[in-house]
Amino acid sequence: MESFNLSVTLELKPKYLQWVHQNKSITQVRQLFDKLSCRTPASLLFYMDYIKIEQSLSNIDNKRIKTAFEQAIIYFGKTSADLWLAYLDHLKQHHSLDFVTISRIYSRALHTLDSDELKRFNTECALKNLT
Repeated sequence: MESFNLSVTLELKPKYLQWVHQNKSITQVRQLFDKLSCRTPASLLFYMDYIKIEQSLSNIDNKRIKTAFEQAIIYFGKTSADLWLAYLDHLKQHHSLDFVTISRIYSRALHTLDSDELKRFNTECALKNLT
């Protein structure tokens, strides 16, 4: 029964976030994210959906986006090359001249990712010219 509850929670977190985004204010979306991001189980889709919501705003809050990426990395940094790639892509788009930060995040990815994901990460970085 507990595994069923966990899988339901994993599925509902991102859906509820999207519903709040479509029907409520960004303040309420942020409050929900702050509340649910502290609760297990962690959901990569939940973090990525929240980051996309923040990135879609006309007045982007880079501090909130960075915090969301860093929280997601705690849970999924070893197993998700896509997370690191999205983080680097965001930095390149919004901090294009901050080479120190971009290099630091790239280096962290290299040292954190499991071997299979690291291979994919390196391939994608080369294809997307993220390094």
